Amino acid sequence: MKSRKLVSLKITTSLTLAFSFTQAHATDWNAITKSLQQLQPLAQKIDSDNAQRREQEANESAQRDAAEARKKQQEAVKRQQAAATQKQAQDDEIRLLTPPKEMANRLVFNRRQLERTTTSQGGEAFSISGKSFVTVSNDGRQLAYINSSRQLVLRPAAGGAERVVRDGLSTDGSWFIQFAGPDTLILTDSGPQKLTELIDVQGTRLASWNGAEYQVYAYEGKVRASHASYYPVKYCKGITIYDQRGTLLQQLDLSGERFERCESRLNANGKLEVQASHGSSVSYYVDGQRVSQFVGDTRRPKEEWGAVFYTWLGQLPYVISWVSDNDSAPYRVWDLQQGRMLCELPRAGMYSWMLADAQNHVFITTPPTRVTLPDCQQSILASSGNLRSDGDIAWIFQPGNGELAVLDAATLQVRKRISTKLRGDAVQIQRLRTNPRFISVGPSGWSAKEGDVTQIYDLESGNLAQELPGGFGFDDAFTIMTSSESRDGQSVWISKGWRVALGGAPGNQQQFMQALKKDKYESTSEYKARVAKLSQPFEMEISVVDYDADNSYFSGTWQGVPIGVPMPATQARKLDGMSTLLLKGQLGVIDDNFVELRNASVMLPDGTSLAVPQTKAQQAGTPVSPPKVSSTKPAKS
Repeated sequence: MKSRKLVSLKITTSLTLAFSFTQAHATDWNAITKSLQQLQPLAQKIDSDNAQRREQEANESAQRDAAEARKKQQEAVKRQQAAATQKQAQDDEIRLLTPPKEMANRLVFNRRQLERTTTSQGGEAFSISGKSFVTVSNDGRQLAYINSSRQLVLRPAAGGAERVVRDGLSTDGSWFIQFAGPDTLILTDSGPQKLTELIDVQGTRLASWNGAEYQVYAYEGKVRASHASYYPVKYCKGITIYDQRGTLLQQLDLSGERFERCESRLNANGKLEVQASHGSSVSYYVDGQRVSQFVGDTRRPKEEWGAVFYTWLGQLPYVISWVSDNDSAPYRVWDLQQGRMLCELPRAGMYSWMLADAQNHVFITTPPTRVTLPDCQQSILASSGNLRSDGDIAWIFQPGNGELAVLDAATLQVRKRISTKLRGDAVQIQRLRTNPRFISVGPSGWSAKEGDVTQIYDLESGNLAQELPGGFGFDDAFTIMTSSESRDGQSVWISKGWRVALGGAPGNQQQFMQALKKDKYESTSEYKARVAKLSQPFEMEISVVDYDADNSYFSGTWQGVPIGVPMPATQARKLDGMSTLLLKGQLGVIDDNFVELRNASVMLPDGTSLAVPQTKAQQAGTPVSPPKVSSTKPAKS
């Protein structure tokens, strides 16, 4: 192609030169024509070569495409074969684990399922699309969200129908939902309306705050409203504390002071404390009265957007000041009541934070350092890692290799070393509020994406107790994963949740499993008498398949294996619409292969429970002896 262009250029140049000459200097046109005729075969040859080259390139491209298509087809066949093999192995395993037909209406399952309860992934508890992400109640029993019809709805976390709390929400709204209490919600519309409401679960408005100047949050079992001006000048106007139904409890009006910023907390006596600053001047208020006023941090930020912030240290009478745009500038520790600086402590980058836990243990996250106040003594615990503390334990996480060292908070000696699969500075580690025997390692629920998991470990044994997709949000009953997408030009939130179901404490479960083994010095009759007395608290979440009215039981699955929940129709109607049933009871032994959940109850969304009736076999005290099930393990998938 380049050759052809070159010939064309030469021809054009020749013609241009020919016509540019005057008649007196004109060349012999016959000679020019002859030269052009001589060039014509060369141009034709170039065209022919280019056509052949294009044809060859097209053939080679077609061959590559065909090879790629064959490769993809072969890979698809391999995936199908692998999936078929995996499904066959799963089907074989389910057949081995399924109780015999005569036990189909009982809470009976194979012992092998117990062995994997400590590490199995729970099934997806909910997947909801709507105009807001899903918020879970503090007790994990209720879900609240804005559905696709722009209705604020409640739904039992265990499954069931939506109940509309508020209808006719604005089409251009952007909502955030919080549970203020078991029967009250905070609904914030950050769209054009800029409206926040406290409502009960019937949709009745209990209180409201108009405009973007109000930030309203659930806090310590109460409702906290911060009032501030943002334009043209930013300043704090006051803090108000309400109970869960909107009754005013405490208030501090700062509208006449022009403080640039203020931070509040409730102290151990339930009194409102506020520290407010303007420039380098700091004021400290308790129960509406100014306790002290002093000159605080005189440092100035480097950038116009920067600021000097003051942050509480737990319930201690101290605050720290730090410069937002300079993460190497040291922390300064202040005594609020005395109005003086205690000391400066090093800050080592954007992931280095000075904090205090609920027990007022003060620490710097990285490098891991314990701090005592007011003497400002430092104990460096490690050269790297991120430190946190909660109650009787502290922990250091190494973002590079995922190692978690659990320390005794009093002695700072290592209790356990746990190897996790998580990596990075953004990993969130927390002790489970509802079950402090366990600690979770994973992403935040708001930043979790497909493929991310949260691992839950038993602090006593150091063993992995459960692994679930997603991460924790405001509660620890579910891990969640949120995302958004555009549908028909409208933004839609997608929220997925997985229930944390730790069953009986894994350590006790392992002891229970050990007790099921026959000692070689134990006679058969002694063994049967001993295991018949074994009992272990246990909970399980069963996915409902259908209700068998002829035999009075719910058919369901646990870990993908069929199981039955006996329930007369009159009681079963109370569970109508629930896709999962959370059951608690006592494990008991049936025989060499199967165990049963006895004295069980179904936990209902309203916090009550429904007892599972005993079957005739249980009442007779003569459990069915099923045929022996082969102990051969299914093929690995």
